[in-house]
Amino acid sequence: MKYTNLQAGRFLAAAAVLVFHAAYYAHDQLGLTNSLIDPVPAYLFRTAVIFFFALSGFVLAHGLQRASLGHFLLSRLFRLYPAYWVAAATVLLVRELEGNQLPFDRKGLWHAFLLWPAGPHRSAYSLGVEWTLVYELFLSIALIPFAALGRRWGLGVGSAIWLLLIIGHQIATGGTVFHQFPKPSELPLSAMNAAFLLGVLGYFSLAILSRYARFLPVLAIASLAGGALCLSKGIAWSLLLQSLGTAAMVTYGACNRQLAKTNRLVRAGDWSYGIYLVHVPVMTAVFALAVRQNWLSSPFSVAAFGSTMALAVGAAYGACEWAIYRRIRDRLRRPRNAVSTHDEPVASLREVPSVPLRCAA
Repeated sequence: MKYTNLQAGRFLAAAAVLVFHAAYYAHDQLGLTNSLIDPVPAYLFRTAVIFFFALSGFVLAHGLQRASLGHFLLSRLFRLYPAYWVAAATVLLVRELEGNQLPFDRKGLWHAFLLWPAGPHRSAYSLGVEWTLVYELFLSIALIPFAALGRRWGLGVGSAIWLLLIIGHQIATGGTVFHQFPKPSELPLSAMNAAFLLGVLGYFSLAILSRYARFLPVLAIASLAGGALCLSKGIAWSLLLQSLGTAAMVTYGACNRQLAKTNRLVRAGDWSYGIYLVHVPVMTAVFALAVRQNWLSSPFSVAAFGSTMALAVGAAYGACEWAIYRRIRDRLRRPRNAVSTHDEPVASLREVPSVPLRCAA
C-alpha cells in the first residue's frame, strides 16, 4: 500500500519549513521585520520538523516488513548520503571559489560528510540541515537490531522500551535536556527520538487506532497545545508532547482514504528531500546577493523572490534525486526474497537548517 496522504504531508511540511526559514533569514540578512519568528509561530513551524521524524518512523517500520535487512540498510544509505554529498560539496565549492573560509576544519569536514554526531563544536554545517540527518541516520540504523529480533514484535517492543527509557531520562533530568547537535553519548536518549519511535508504534497500532480515527485530530491538537504550554517548563517535555501530536497526525493520515497517486501534492512529496537539502543555501545566497547589490528597497520582494528560487531549485534537485534513487533502489532489490517496495513512500527527515531550535523549531 502506498500512503499517498503521507507523501502530500511531507511536501506540505517541507514547504512550512521553507517559509519559516525564509522569515528567519530575511530578518537576519535583510532586516525584514515579521511575526513568523515569534515564539508561537516558531513553535508551529517546528511541528513540521517533528512531523518529519514521526513520518519517518512510520514509513521505515512499514518498509522493514517488506525488505531484507541488508536491502533496508543499503537503501537507507543510498537515500540519505549521495544527494546530501552532492548538495554539500556544491555549496562548499561555491564558497571556496568566492574566497569564503570553510566553517570547519578538516576533521569537522569528515564529521559533516559522514553525518557523525560530533556535538555543538561541529555545528557549522554547509547546508544548515545536517543535524536532523544525523538523527535520521542513527535512528534508521538503530531499527535493524530490533527488526532482527522480529519484524513486528522485535520492532514494536524494542521501540516501546526505548521510548520509555527516553521518558525516564527526561524525568531524571527535569525535562530540560535537548541536544540539537548531540555527541554520540547524548544521541540515544535525546527527546528528539520520541517522534520517530511514536511513528513506529503508530504503524504497529494502525489496525487498532483506525477504529478510533475520528479522535486522532483531537489528540493531535491537545498534544500540540500542551507542548506549547510546556515550553517554559522544559523543551524536552514540549518535544515529547509535540511528538505525540505529530504521530497522531501521521496515523490519522494513514488511516483515512488515500489521495490519488496523480495528485500534485503527492507527486511533489517525492521532491521534498531535494527541497529540504538546498532551500537554505539557495535563499541565503539570494539574500546575500541582494545585500551586496543594494537591492533592498523592498525587502519583502527580495524575501519572496529568494523563497521562490529556493522552492524551484529544490524541487528540480529533488526530482532528479528521486529519479536516480528509484533506479538504485530497484537494482538493490533482491528479486526472490524482497517484495517490491515500489509503492512505498520513502521517508527521510529531510531538511531543517541549523537555526537554533528555540527559534527555528
